[in-house]
Amino acid sequence: MKQSKRPSTSDKCATPAEDEGNEGGQDSTPANSCMPRAKQDRPPGRKQSKEKVKRNGRGVDECIEVWGSFVQMKMEEAKQKDNRWKEATRIEQKKLEESTRIEEKKLEMEERWLIWEQEQKIMFCDLSSMDENQRVYVRAMRAQIAAAKVASLNSGASEHASGASGDAVSSA
Repeated sequence: MKQSKRPSTSDKCATPAEDEGNEGGQDSTPANSCMPRAKQDRPPGRKQSKEKVKRNGRGVDECIEVWGSFVQMKMEEAKQKDNRWKEATRIEQKKLEESTRIEEKKLEMEERWLIWEQEQKIMFCDLSSMDENQRVYVRAMRAQIAAAKVASLNSGASEHASGASGDAVSSA
């Protein structure tokens, strides 16, 4: 007969007769059993784990608990995302309002500049080279410009005077 190249496991395993020979009738230790040490320390497999879950009835509850925490986490993320979006929108709105305000100021300044240039032309134009109708028009425009400037200065002076008297009252 040919001999097997593998050593037989029956030589290493404890026989029932040897187990009975243990001191004090103690159970056999892992060293005396036929199973190698590595197989005894293995964790339970999928099938065993599933059976254990079925017996304990804890699988469904655990799944519901995990799903609930997942849903709660997603809701919190959605709230944070919404808050960030609202903040970004608010900041963008502020920027838009600021740029609109600046653009309006620019247009106002340009309009003032054009009006000032026209007033300067009217106030300092040479009347000697104009006919009578043109002179009447320019004199009327000069009178209108002068009256507007005087009114503007008077309203500014009265505002300044009322502001100064208001300050005097508040400091007293």
